[in-house]
Amino acid sequence: MAVMSLAEAAAALGISVETARRRIKSGRLLANRADDGSLLVTVPDEEDPTVPAVGRRRGPHPAAAARAELEHLKAMLDEIKKQRDELLTIVNNLQRHIATDAVERAELRRLLVQLQAQLNRVQGLDDGDESTDEPGGEGSRGQSRRPWWRLNR
Repeated sequence: MAVMSLAEAAAALGISVETARRRIKSGRLLANRADDGSLLVTVPDEEDPTVPAVGRRRGPHPAAAARAELEHLKAMLDEIKKQRDELLTIVNNLQRHIATDAVERAELRRLLVQLQAQLNRVQGLDDGDESTDEPGGEGSRGQSRRPWWRLNR
């Protein structure tokens, strides 16, 4: 079985493009749409069973048509399985990436908390030094100096 464009299949079968379209519509030829929207026709390698001969019934032999369709469906199934495997690989990679990012974010949060605590300690020491240098300042009353946004609390 060969897969080819509509014009190529019509030429290979010795029929017009419109006749090939009619055979596809009636089910005597198998066809699928390609990604770009064009028709891809599956042409059997053996003598074309769709061409009527003298004393022969019209249409493909039911067993030959069933075999052709089965082969076509097997090919489609293999392609779908391949795509599924590729998508599973992508999903697994993304899940690992998300987990790694979560660990990195947690570590960054931990470091930020440590740096904020160190900054508060440094500011507390600086504020304490300034308040003890000023007689009668806030430090003499035993209160620590608060940032301006916490004054009214």
